[in-house]
Amino acid sequence: MVTVASIASIGLAAAGPAFAKGDIWVTAAPHSVHVGQTVHVHAAGVYGDGMEIEENPYQRACIQQRLTPSGPWHTVKCGKVINHATSEAEAKADANVKALRHGTVQFRGILYGAKNPHVKHPAPIKTSEIATVRVN
Repeated sequence: MVTVASIASIGLAAAGPAFAKGDIWVTAAPHSVHVGQTVHVHAAGVYGDGMEIEENPYQRACIQQRLTPSGPWHTVKCGKVINHATSEAEAKADANVKALRHGTVQFRGILYGAKNPHVKHPAPIKTSEIATVRVN
């Protein structure tokens, strides 16, 4: 027999954070701007549990952009390195990007991980979905 308490606990578990097993996401606002206006971009995430944390305890979120749908990605800004092994904090990055030309600008978040905070080229471990901004 299913009780109200068990239904409520199932509902709470399903409503947990999207990054519980590890994820990164990006938001860009507003979704439509004029040339010269600024877009605020935010990326945040955390990755891993157990063995993954041992391999990549130091994590950093970065924001990348591209100016055409098939163009190359360029890093706009990276946030601080966090030690996920000792903190529940998310890796975060924030940037204000000026729209320089008409068209579409895409943004994504990249989560990098390393065994120690001094690694020069940490490995990318997760990439977010793409956020698109229309520039009029």
